[in-house]
Amino acid sequence: MYCFHYGRLSFGCSLCGFCDTVVLFCLPLPSPPTSFTNAHANVHARNVHATLSGLSGGRAEQHRVFLLVCGLRRVKDPLYLAEVFTEWHREDPLNVLVIIGPEIDSALTEEVEAVAQRRAGVFLAQGRSQRELHAVVRRCFAVVNSSISEGMSAAILEAMHLEVPVVARDIPGNAAVVQHEVTGLLYSSPQEFVCQSQRLLSDGELRERLVRTAKLYVEQQHSVERERETYHRLVQSLQ
Repeated sequence: MYCFHYGRLSFGCSLCGFCDTVVLFCLPLPSPPTSFTNAHANVHARNVHATLSGLSGGRAEQHRVFLLVCGLRRVKDPLYLAEVFTEWHREDPLNVLVIIGPEIDSALTEEVEAVAQRRAGVFLAQGRSQRELHAVVRRCFAVVNSSISEGMSAAILEAMHLEVPVVARDIPGNAAVVQHEVTGLLYSSPQEFVCQSQRLLSDGELRERLVRTAKLYVEQQHSVERERETYHRLVQSLQ
């Protein structure tokens, strides 16, 4: 007997104890809406930009927000780009780094908060619901990944699906998803991050090509239908 769960496994499921195999389906990548009708999500997205405007000067809409989406834990290395970003922000105050995600490691969260308070151009935002987060992602210039290690980053895949360019640290897990200069940009050092990001700023054709190719990649390789077929074949092979 097989027991299927879509999303997170419910440990209170009354059938699981009688099953030979439990198959857990991952949450699907949400379809990107043409516009966000959730008022609270839009308000939060505007508030992030308003906060940036108040802290660094200038109109909120003018900021180029590089969004680092991650749970605050060591493996995500959220402060990897903080120093170089402050230097870049001093050269161009419109470039800002926003770290957004839930607190997982309380000690690290305190470190990130302290750095965000003293470093210009670096901001910390609290984790939000998926819909609210996607509203913010839609308004940012690029999604950033600075992890030391990754399996398959949901934040990267969701950014691709939402048609936002990705600038990711060159590690095996990211390189398996982000093909450099095809579906995104990879960097190996903080200084190289700035160089790759500057390419996005100056080359509109490159940006459009990355977004278009990444969107196609996600649709072809990470679609719900494709995962469903893969799990179906897996279950059949176990019978």
